[in-house]
Amino acid sequence: MLLIMAFVLSALASCSDNDEPQPGKDPNPGNENLISVKYYVDKPGMTGFSHHYGVNAYLNFMSSNNHEWLRDTPWFEKKFKNSDWYFEFNGKQYRYGDVMDIPGNTTPIHMEGYLELNKYLIIPADIPWEKLKEGPMTYEYKFVWPSRNISHTIKVYAIYNQNFEKDRDELLKNLGDEDSGYVELYKIGYWVDDKPMESPWKDYGLFTITLDERQNYGSECQKSHNILSDNTFRDNQNIRCKACRSILTRLTFFMARKRKLLREPDKFSNFAA
Repeated sequence: MLLIMAFVLSALASCSDNDEPQPGKDPNPGNENLISVKYYVDKPGMTGFSHHYGVNAYLNFMSSNNHEWLRDTPWFEKKFKNSDWYFEFNGKQYRYGDVMDIPGNTTPIHMEGYLELNKYLIIPADIPWEKLKEGPMTYEYKFVWPSRNISHTIKVYAIYNQNFEKDRDELLKNLGDEDSGYVELYKIGYWVDDKPMESPWKDYGLFTITLDERQNYGSECQKSHNILSDNTFRDNQNIRCKACRSILTRLTFFMARKRKLLREPDKFSNFAA
């Protein structure tokens, strides 16, 4: 009889150890090291800007003297795009143009300009924020570049603001035709190698990897990029690169709208960030 009871208790303990996590369970119930992601709200058709609201982390590469390698087309095409780097998720490797099999992601690994940061980024995945309505989300992957002896594990966690739609609609009702504001969309956290991300742009989920090698600043386009990177926007007469002039024009307009928001906070003080 004692042997039978011992067997039953052992079986029950084994089943308990193998229980699957409950759907929607919050893996970070204390919400530690999280950043509030604000949703930009204005009247339809006001700006035409696209904002990055995906539940994502981003990468870029800088030299120790702030040269942004992803702006350097020869470096990107010859030394990065087809090099031996890869992202690893659930034991599978992914390279440029591949789609990582993260739930909710359908976007291939690619490079893209981020207007608000005035930087070019590697976007490993682009997960729509609407996925958070199903419950808190967490995922992690590795970025490995063997020939550069680089390896990092990146973790992302996010939780949706259940009052978002209510806050957004209430803000819209109080906005004038030329006003704008922000409401919280979700909170997100980023960890690199099991530590909270350390980066000047961590609020945007941008992890910068320092990479030094010989540089070439000879082209007019690179001089233009340096002017933009230094934020010397008034010196636009020296910007001969058409792409940079286009970015500068859009960025100037965007910053002007932000300054207007800061100058007139009383109109939406209860809602704006």
